[in-house]
Amino acid sequence: MNAAGPNRRVKLTKMILKETLIELIQSKPISKVTIKEICDLADLNRSTFYAHYTDQFDLMKQVEQELIDELNAYVEDRTGGESSRSGEPASDTNSAKSESEDQTVDEYAVIEQILHFMLQNKELFIALFNGHGSPDFAVRIADMVRFYSIHKWLADEAVDPEIAEYLFKFAEAGGTGMMIKWVNDGYVTPPAEMAALIIRIIRGGISSFTDER
Repeated sequence: MNAAGPNRRVKLTKMILKETLIELIQSKPISKVTIKEICDLADLNRSTFYAHYTDQFDLMKQVEQELIDELNAYVEDRTGGESSRSGEPASDTNSAKSESEDQTVDEYAVIEQILHFMLQNKELFIALFNGHGSPDFAVRIADMVRFYSIHKWLADEAVDPEIAEYLFKFAEAGGTGMMIKWVNDGYVTPPAEMAALIIRIIRGGISSFTDER
C-alpha cells in the first residue's frame, strides 16, 4: 500500500506535466516553450519537473512516444494487425517481402483507423503537424504508413529491389503529406473517404510505374 501512493503521485505528476505541455504547444513550438512556463501553468516546482524529465524536449519526446504507442495499439485493436511498437524506422529494401507476408490486415482499414485516431486527438495532431513538436514526428508517422501498407503494396506489384527504395520514399512522403494536409485543413473529409483517396493515389502511382516495366 505504501508503494502504491508514491506511484500514483508520480503518474499524476507526469500526466499534469504532459497535459500542460500539450496545452502550450497549441500556440507555440516546443523550441519557444520554457520549463518555467510549464511549471507555472502546472503549478509544480522546477525540482519536481527535473525529477522526471531532463528538459522540455525530453518531455515532448515522451508525449510523442506515448502518442505513437497509443496509435499502434488503437490500429492493432481495430484491425487485428501487428505493428512496430517502438515506432522506429525499419530498413527499406531488404524487408519488403518478409514484412508483407507476415501482414494480413487490410491496408484500407489500417489507414482509415490511423485517420480516426488523428481525428480523436485532433488538437494535438494539429500542433504536431504544424511543426510545434519534434521535427521527426511526421517521419515516425510515415514509418507507420510504410510498415502497415507500403511493404504490402510493393510486394503485390513485384517491384524490382533496385528501385524499391525510391518507391518507398514516394509512397511514404505522399501518404504522410496527404494526412498532414487533411489535418491542417481541419479534418473536413471523412476518414473513410480520405483513406480511400490516399490508397488510390499511392497505388496508382506505384501501378503506373510497374505497368511501364
